[in-house]
Amino acid sequence: MGANESRGRAAAGRLRAIATPQLYRRNPFRITGLNATASRRTVREQRLRVLGVLDVGGARPTGVPADPTPEEIRAAFDALGNTEHRFVDELFWTWGTPEDCGCPPQLHDKHDLAVAAHSAALEAETEHTEDHQAPLWDEAARSWAVTLSSEAFWGHLAHRVESLGDRRLDESTVDGIRGALPGALVAPLVALTAESSEPHRLVRYLPLFGGDKHTVADARSEAAEPTYQRVESLLKELRTLLDQGKARTAAERALAELPAPLDRLEDLVPRKDFRRTASVTELAAVSLNNIGVALADSAGAHHALTKDVFALATRYSTDPDTLATVKRNRQGALGAGRVSAPVDVGHLWNTVTGYIKRGRYSDATLVLNTIIEVAPRSEDREQARRMMVQMRQLQDGGPPRRYVSASRVFLALLHVAFGVTLLATLLTSPLLPVFLIGVPGLVGALGLATDASAGRGRLPGLLVTDAVAGLVLWLVDSTGTPIPAWITVVTAVLLLVVGTVRVRTERTRV
Repeated sequence: MGANESRGRAAAGRLRAIATPQLYRRNPFRITGLNATASRRTVREQRLRVLGVLDVGGARPTGVPADPTPEEIRAAFDALGNTEHRFVDELFWTWGTPEDCGCPPQLHDKHDLAVAAHSAALEAETEHTEDHQAPLWDEAARSWAVTLSSEAFWGHLAHRVESLGDRRLDESTVDGIRGALPGALVAPLVALTAESSEPHRLVRYLPLFGGDKHTVADARSEAAEPTYQRVESLLKELRTLLDQGKARTAAERALAELPAPLDRLEDLVPRKDFRRTASVTELAAVSLNNIGVALADSAGAHHALTKDVFALATRYSTDPDTLATVKRNRQGALGAGRVSAPVDVGHLWNTVTGYIKRGRYSDATLVLNTIIEVAPRSEDREQARRMMVQMRQLQDGGPPRRYVSASRVFLALLHVAFGVTLLATLLTSPLLPVFLIGVPGLVGALGLATDASAGRGRLPGLLVTDAVAGLVLWLVDSTGTPIPAWITVVTAVLLLVVGTVRVRTERTRV
């Protein structure tokens, strides 16, 4: 890692470390009562004055807040003595009137307004104040978006690098901040959303900070991660209870503990937009069905409990096969005739196969996780685990090649030989065209022959196309009609180059 790259990463790491709901409350400048442009001399003088008073038990000087402990104040002065840390902390405190930086006054005003509004919004969310949060979030997002879009802002950071005069800071430090700052601004909101009892209210503020849809989606997923883990852990516990024959306990826990986190996921990361939510929610529905089946088969009358479990399974499933199975099992368990069976995983295997054929390995992995959790047969669960290993290998680039054989290589060479022969017999001066078209064709065909994902039937399909094209040209030539050279060249290019490239890329389409 180069020195410049490490400096950019150090700045980004500092941003991520301080980007919590306490971002402004723990800012060293706030704690020490200094402004963000205080000189080293001013910092030293303030340190001596403040710590001297605190050491003798005196009243805190004006500007030093009452809530930090003496240890926190001492740590804040230490942070300001670390130039790399101080440079990042300056971003999140007021700059005041421009002095020697050459910035337009409105830049500092907009930055300071962003800091004030963002700080006030976080204070309101953490109940340090009773301000209404919505207008504060709106103002903070607008002001930060305007500030970050101004080149004068980045010019100010470059000026501060020079003013601080530390060789550990350079232009790569600013580049590191440029890449990490948008994410750091929403990180406190993400943390609050993850813990909030009303995540839907906070989620709507995420796009306001100017991030693209992928950044916003990542933020929502990050906020939902604790809930994902809670649901996945609960489903494993329910499966364990079923294996132990404790169907009633599993049913009572499922009814009491599953709805809240699943509804929370729908608020944060709706299943229609987030595949992981769809997978986890469907897995919950399948688990509920299996609990209902086990409950109906157990001793004792659990009519009402069984009914509620199947109703909850129906509420959370969107898969037609799962819904049909739940309906059949519910009717069997609650009606005269009993037809009780766990969810048939056959359609899940069909889904996995379809995803693998299209190269959608991450989707296939999600479904395999479902099979591992709900499949009644150990053979299915073991096969799913083996395929999970293969999915990871495919996503990592190996183990690569199935179907690679001498016959595939032979067919590839035959395909190239046909194209080259076509050029050599129908062109007056074939040497240059044969070289320019034949070599790329040879490379492409051999690549296709060793590409496991291309499938067995692709090369024979190309040879059929070769035969049809050759037959058409031969029939035309046999009539005595001269074939223009450009037609021969275009035909060879389509067969040798375009054909192999198209066949290899078709499989990546979703």
